[in-house]
Amino acid sequence: MKTINILIIMVLLVSNSCKTTYPQHSFTIGKGGGITGKYDVFLVKKNGEILRYNKEYPKDFIKKMNKKVTAEIFNEFNNLNISEKNISHPGNMTSFIRYESDGKTYEIKWGGPGYEPPQDVISFFNKVWDIIKLK
Repeated sequence: MKTINILIIMVLLVSNSCKTTYPQHSFTIGKGGGITGKYDVFLVKKNGEILRYNKEYPKDFIKKMNKKVTAEIFNEFNNLNISEKNISHPGNMTSFIRYESDGKTYEIKWGGPGYEPPQDVISFFNKVWDIIKLK
């Protein structure tokens, strides 16, 4: 009996000491700038909801993605590893992807002349943007 209790305690200690990475529950995607300085900004939530941010309606519901599409989007988002990328090349017209975790904000932005972000970033951005804009 004593051996079983020691084994249980060891398993609990080992399992609690492992660092667990939780997928993000939301991210923000947007683009804009130019002469008007206007940005289209959207919050994409893990439950599939997409909300528009603007001055008139701070959180305006746009649509809800189905579970399969939502899972696919968040899997791709997590694979981007934004926190490990150092992409900050804003331009006259800037695109960005941003999220917050543990009180820190992680963001990649691009649009400056002469810079092309990695293909996985462009593909992800375009995929999500197409979903948002599809009525």
